[in-house]
Amino acid sequence: MDIQKEMVIMLLLIDEQTQIKQKEIIGQQKVILTPIMERKVLRMRITNSNYLYNYFLKIFICAFLFVLTKTSFSAEWKKIESNNKYEMFIDKSSIIKNNAFIKIWILTNYNERNLSGEFSERAQDEYDCKNVVYRTLYISLHEEKFAGGIVTFNTSTQGEWRPIPPDTVAMYIFNLFCKKLKK
Repeated sequence: MDIQKEMVIMLLLIDEQTQIKQKEIIGQQKVILTPIMERKVLRMRITNSNYLYNYFLKIFICAFLFVLTKTSFSAEWKKIESNNKYEMFIDKSSIIKNNAFIKIWILTNYNERNLSGEFSERAQDEYDCKNVVYRTLYISLHEEKFAGGIVTFNTSTQGEWRPIPPDTVAMYIFNLFCKKLKK
């Protein structure tokens, strides 16, 4: 039986005060509704359409959150330096190349909490391969390693362009990615 027919029949059974006429047409029942019953049927159809809307909205939100969590955990952290104070990683999947510029995410895990109490920091740096300079675009400090736990500080204020000092991690990153870009 059709869902709409079931709803109409259920409404007819509920509303005992309304006089309803029924006719037999080729073995099927045709229901003639009064204006009051028509409003009830319309209200029920609206409720069902809201139910479907909410159902699909929940599915969409769940799918969106799943994609969001997959992208946040999909970093390909590669260790580039390690010493007795910290370990430094770069996210190879986050590299953005635009002409002579490269943006990359860098993660630093401290072996001991720093003076402010954080165990890690995550930063996005931009390198100008043509002029051999770099700047920090974003930085956040975290209470746990691998940018976990509570964020205790973050800023997205673009830093000033600075020359890249020799024999530093910044120079290592510059050589690793800018040299490839020039080829």
